[in-house]
Amino acid sequence: MGKRKFQFELLSFTRFGSYLALWFLVMLAVALTTNHQKRQQHQIELTAELNRMEQNIVQELARFTHLPRLGAAHPKLQKIKDVVPHSERSIALSKLLKKLNQLQGSDVTYLLNRNAQTIASSNYDRADSFVGENYFFRPYFQQALRAEDGHYFALGSRSGKRGYYFSAPVYQDSQIVGVLVLKVHLSIIDSSWQYPNADYLISDEHGVIFYASQKNWLYHSLKPLSKAVQAKLQNSRQYGNNPISTIAMEQNSQSIVELPSPDGQLQRYLSVSQQLAQPNWKLYALLVNQFPWQAVLRAELATLFVGLLVMLILHYWQNLRDRRLLLAKLNQQLEQEVAQRTRQLTDSNYQLKQALQRHQQTSQTLKQTEAELKQAAKLAMLGELSAGLNHELNQPLTAMLTYAQNSQKLLKRNQLDLVDDNLSQIVRAAGLMRDIIARFKIFARKSEPVTQLTAVKEVIKAALTLLHNRLLRAGVLPQLELDDSLWVNVDPVQLEQVLINLLNNAIDALNHDYAPQIGIQSYRDAKAVYIKVWDNGCGLQAEQLDTLFDPFYTTKKQGLGLGTTISQRIIEGFNGKLSAHQHPTGGACFVIQLPVACDG
Repeated sequence: MGKRKFQFELLSFTRFGSYLALWFLVMLAVALTTNHQKRQQHQIELTAELNRMEQNIVQELARFTHLPRLGAAHPKLQKIKDVVPHSERSIALSKLLKKLNQLQGSDVTYLLNRNAQTIASSNYDRADSFVGENYFFRPYFQQALRAEDGHYFALGSRSGKRGYYFSAPVYQDSQIVGVLVLKVHLSIIDSSWQYPNADYLISDEHGVIFYASQKNWLYHSLKPLSKAVQAKLQNSRQYGNNPISTIAMEQNSQSIVELPSPDGQLQRYLSVSQQLAQPNWKLYALLVNQFPWQAVLRAELATLFVGLLVMLILHYWQNLRDRRLLLAKLNQQLEQEVAQRTRQLTDSNYQLKQALQRHQQTSQTLKQTEAELKQAAKLAMLGELSAGLNHELNQPLTAMLTYAQNSQKLLKRNQLDLVDDNLSQIVRAAGLMRDIIARFKIFARKSEPVTQLTAVKEVIKAALTLLHNRLLRAGVLPQLELDDSLWVNVDPVQLEQVLINLLNNAIDALNHDYAPQIGIQSYRDAKAVYIKVWDNGCGLQAEQLDTLFDPFYTTKKQGLGLGTTISQRIIEGFNGKLSAHQHPTGGACFVIQLPVACDG
C-alpha cells in the first residue's frame, strides 16, 4: 500500500514537472515570438516610412528636372558669347533669372559661360552673389558641356549649404555657349520624416552620409574610401573642406548595425535600407535595438489568461456541445435560405449586367455618332473653303506656267543663269502649293482627338490661314489682340474647327453695306484662358441667345443648325465653356473659356 502511494506521488510529481517544463517552454516561445514579431513590425513601419520619403524625394526632384532645358531655350539666354560679369547685360540677365527663379521655386538660378564663369545669377544683388565665380570643377558643368542634363548634389562652395543642382546646355546657332544651373534646397527630406523615436540617414554612391537626423553622422563614410574616390570628392568640393572619415559600423546581422551616438559610444540599431535608382542614393531607417520587455510581458500575461480561459472552456465543453449541435442545425437552415437568396441575387445581377451592356453599347453608338457629326461639320467647312483653295492653288500654278514657258525661250538663247533663276521660282511656287494642300489635308483628316499642350496664338493663325481668301473676298482685315504666352490642353485640330466655325458665322453675318469688321482677342485671368470672336454684323436677338446652341437651330437657308452645337460640345470636352452675347458694336460676340495649362 505504501509502495503504491509512493509510486502515485512520484507519478504526480513527474507529471507536475512535465507540465511545468512545458509551461516554461511555452512562455519562452511566446517571448521569442513576440520579440520577432515586434522586430518585423518595426521593419514594416520603417520600410513604409522609407517608401514615403523616397516618393517625396523623387517627386521633388522630378518637379525641377526639365526646368533647366526650358529655361535654356529662352531667347535672351542664348546670346551670351560676349557678356561680361557685372555689366549692364549681365545685370539684365540676372534680373531675368531672378524672375524665373521665383516662378519655379528654386533656391538659386545662375548662368555660366563656356569657361564656367558665372555671368548672371538670380542672387546678383546679395552679398553671396555667384556672379564672377568659376565652377569649372563642378561635374554638372562638365555634364552640360557634353550636351547632357546635369544632376549633382553638393555643398555650396560659398554658402556651405546643401543643395541639388540641375544643369542644361545653352545653345546659340547649334553650338553650346553656356550652361544654365538651378540649385534646390531639399528641405522636403527633413519634413518628410515623421517616424517617432527613429533616425534616418542618406548616403551617396560612395557611402558618404550627407543627410541624417543626427548631426554627428554627417559627412562621414559608412565604408572605407579609396584614394581615387577621396581625390574625386576633394577636387569637386562636393562636401566642401569637411574631412571624410569612416564611421565604425559593425554589421552583426543583416538588419542590425552599430553607429556612434552623439557622445561617441556605439549604439545598436535595427536597420532598414532602400536604394534609389536616380539619383544613386541609399536611404537608411534606424531604430534603437532594444528587447521589447513591455510587449513580452503583455504577451506572457495574455498567454496566461488564454491558458486559464482554455481550462474554463474544457470544463464547460460538455454543456456547449449540445448547443453546438443545435447551432449546426440552425446554420444548415440559414445556409439553405442564403443559397436561395443568393440565386435570386445572381439572377438580378445578371439582369443588371445585361442592362449595363446595353447602356454601354448605346453610349458607344452615341460617341461614334458625335464623332461622325464633328467630321461632317469639318467637311462642310472644307466645302465652303474649296473656292478659296482653288484661288490659292491657281495663283502659283499660273506663275509656274509662266516661268516654265519663259525658261523654254531662255534655253533656246542659252541664257542658263536666267533659266536657273526661273526654276528656283518654280520650286518656290511648288512648295507654296504643297504647304496649302498640307494645311487643308491636316484639317480634313479624320482621327481620334489627341489632347496636348497647345499655343493659342498658333491655332488662331492656322484658322485665319484657311479662311484667308474668304476674308479677302468679304473685305475684312481681322483686328487681332493676341497674347503670345497663352497655352491650353486641347486637341489643336478641334479647337481650330471651332474657331473656323465661329469665323464663318461672323463672315456670313456681316452687312456689306458698310465697312465690315471682325476681331479676335485672347487673354487670361487667374483661372482661365479666353478667346473672343466678334463682328459688327446684324447681331443676336434675345430669343436667339436662348436657342443658339440647340441642335438644328439655324438662321441660314442652307445651314444644318449643328455648327454651334458641335462647337459647344468640343469646348465642353476640354472642360471649357462657349458663350455668346451682343457686342457693343452691334454685332455678335462668342467667348471660348478654357482652363489654364501653363505660360508659354
